[in-house]
Amino acid sequence: MLEELLILLGGINYGLNYALQASVNFTLGHSFKRPQTQIEQAVAILYIVVGAVIYAVFVGYISSAAMSLDTSGRLYQQKMEELVDYVKWKKLSEETKRKLVSYYETKYRGKYFEEDTLLSDMNESLRTEISLHNTRALIEKVPFLKRSEQDGRDEIFFSRIATVLHARYFIPGDLITQQGDSGLDMYFILSGKVNVFVNSVKVVSLYDGSFFGEVALISRVLRTATVQAAMPCVVYRLTYSDFHAVIGEFPDMVKKIAKLATEREKMMHKQREKEGGGPIFIKKANSMSKAGRSQARSVGGIIRQSVTVWGMIMNLHQLYVANVSSSSTGGQVQDRKVCGLSSTR
Repeated sequence: MLEELLILLGGINYGLNYALQASVNFTLGHSFKRPQTQIEQAVAILYIVVGAVIYAVFVGYISSAAMSLDTSGRLYQQKMEELVDYVKWKKLSEETKRKLVSYYETKYRGKYFEEDTLLSDMNESLRTEISLHNTRALIEKVPFLKRSEQDGRDEIFFSRIATVLHARYFIPGDLITQQGDSGLDMYFILSGKVNVFVNSVKVVSLYDGSFFGEVALISRVLRTATVQAAMPCVVYRLTYSDFHAVIGEFPDMVKKIAKLATEREKMMHKQREKEGGGPIFIKKANSMSKAGRSQARSVGGIIRQSVTVWGMIMNLHQLYVANVSSSSTGGQVQDRKVCGLSSTR
């Protein structure tokens, strides 16, 4: 009885040691005790193969699950790797590489997706809802974009403006607008900081929720200030063509914008009269007539053209009277200046 018990305990001990040795074999490849017989060696090899397969399948499932949880993050990493390869291929400088990396980090923020592409795939209702979510707070701060006719179309106008805004991204040092340029777009700052320069002199800094370029959007005049990104910036751009296409559906807004344009033109004429007056009115008349011909293709353009031409005729008449009375002194035309922060074009 005692011998049988000792044999049983010895078998159990041998089995435990063999199991320990086999478990070490298919994980680490070595054991405390080498298999002695051919059967033990065969079983040990089988354990190694099975363990390696199970381990590979397990790791594969874990990796696949992790990648499926962050698809956009994986695409972002691929995009950055492509960018690095492109920089090496083109042999770009380290400074250019730094700017490119900063731009992509600002645009994607670790998640790669194209917002415009996603929105274009949606139906109009969803696209409008998301556009309003992204830009409502920015649009509401612009006085001339408010419509309160109470005719059931106020929200429609607001939605139309929201859907034509497009995100743009800038890194520190990028010029968004440049003084003297003929840009016609307006910008809304979603996040970041920009500096405004007039004649290379910094006049103000703008932050989240601010906007600039509205004068050029309304009056189609040259930029009077340079706007440069001081921090990584996310802005929404409203183009001249999109803006006037939208207001063309709303006659009341066409009249409102035409009135604003006329008031702005009068203010600029008064400013130039103070600075000397002269032939600049004639030059302005010629440029405005060319702009009027292109704007006359729409109802909004016809109204704006008629208002502008009439206002300019009156201004030319006033100029003639003023020049007759002051012909002995003459005038000197000077460069245009910014009339306050609200006139930043």
